[in-house]
Amino acid sequence: MEQIQFFRRVAAFLLVAANVALVFALLAVRAQRIAFTEVSVFTAEFVAVFFVAAGLVMASVWVAAGGQRAARRWQLDGAALLLVGSALLLTPVIVPASAPYTPPFVLWWALTLASLGMAAAAPHLAKLPFRGILRPVVQLVAGLFITVLILEGGLRLWFTFFGSTTDKVNYLLPIEDVLTRFNRFNGQPYFNFGLSPAHPDHNARGYRGPEIATPKPAGTFRIFTIGGSTTYGVSLHNNQTYPAQLQQRLRERGYVNVEVINAGVPQYATYDNLIQFQFRILDDQPDMILTYEGINDIVTRLVDPARYNGLNAMRGIWDTSSIQQSPLVSVRFISQLLGWSRPPSSLDSVLYNVSDVQRCSDPVTCQALGLTPDEVLERNPPIYFERNMRHLIALAQLNDVSVVLSTWAYFPEESNGSTYMMRPYMQQGVAQHNNITRQLATELALPFIDLADRMP
Repeated sequence: MEQIQFFRRVAAFLLVAANVALVFALLAVRAQRIAFTEVSVFTAEFVAVFFVAAGLVMASVWVAAGGQRAARRWQLDGAALLLVGSALLLTPVIVPASAPYTPPFVLWWALTLASLGMAAAAPHLAKLPFRGILRPVVQLVAGLFITVLILEGGLRLWFTFFGSTTDKVNYLLPIEDVLTRFNRFNGQPYFNFGLSPAHPDHNARGYRGPEIATPKPAGTFRIFTIGGSTTYGVSLHNNQTYPAQLQQRLRERGYVNVEVINAGVPQYATYDNLIQFQFRILDDQPDMILTYEGINDIVTRLVDPARYNGLNAMRGIWDTSSIQQSPLVSVRFISQLLGWSRPPSSLDSVLYNVSDVQRCSDPVTCQALGLTPDEVLERNPPIYFERNMRHLIALAQLNDVSVVLSTWAYFPEESNGSTYMMRPYMQQGVAQHNNITRQLATELALPFIDLADRMP
């Protein structure tokens, strides 16, 4: 009888673990959604989900308390609890908005199943021919093994048949497939990294948007937009980016032979765009380039002044050898849920920084250099931003490509929880780069759009 009670206590412990995991996992998912997609902590959707979770927790406590008194009650109440939990797993099919909160319930369901299974099998487990301390240890290990087995099987089945594309990327696909098929970037010679042609938003030439003809059709006028994430249009659909809208408006005005190609790449600074123009864009026969530079070059200046030079190493070297993903779905699920590993679906770039240059990106890390961010910018003037822009313009003109310059505009207040552009040193850096762009337009008599002035 003592051995039976031991297994029932272990089963009760697993049930408590399922409840704790459910609450913490829901809060973790909520925190991630607040960070990336939502501003409000409490929404009707999340409150409903949390009330369901609270109901399951209370029902589990009731089952566990009953199970300490009567095995049959444990089995009956436990079966009812598991049936309700199983029904809840179908909720995303009926209410798609609840899908992000499904994984915590899957974890709860698997642990609860293991708990009820151990409680039901307690009389049989107690009869195993082990003695002394070895017996409970072996039994506990066996119980944990069964739990992991059930969890692995349950998660694998769920994500296979009910999981979204993101779920399959995060938990099922080998990392090699993720990097090949879903990663936004890939490693490229001379570029360090660029847009992956395998990504569904990109064309075969590695630009964002629809396919382009090679060689360029006769009579076509090609405009390439060059810049970073604001040109690329992070978080926007392809037809919402400014290059796509520019092409649409030009064609509405009768310029049906114009193509506007989005050559923006997130994280690219003038260093990267100069190389991209020389080794890629020129091959696609541009007639005009429209530059929108300024923000990413501030990062290249926020470094140890003693190591500030034209061979900027702050973007690192492309490397995927450090990316490891377990073949076990359960291990990947739990490690990502607890924040121990990065979801493969978020691997937009995989950079390995081989440089020992001290980077200064906020007041805390700048203090390690004994400087403020403003002092770092003062000691690292924008000489390379100007040099890269001059070289880009000269190279374009040498190849009979027209150049249109634009200043970089920003929103100087909090936006979706971000205060990045509220920092005075960031605004100071943008102002310096915009002034250089204005001076170059005047000096070289180039078409110029003062967007920062028109969008204060």
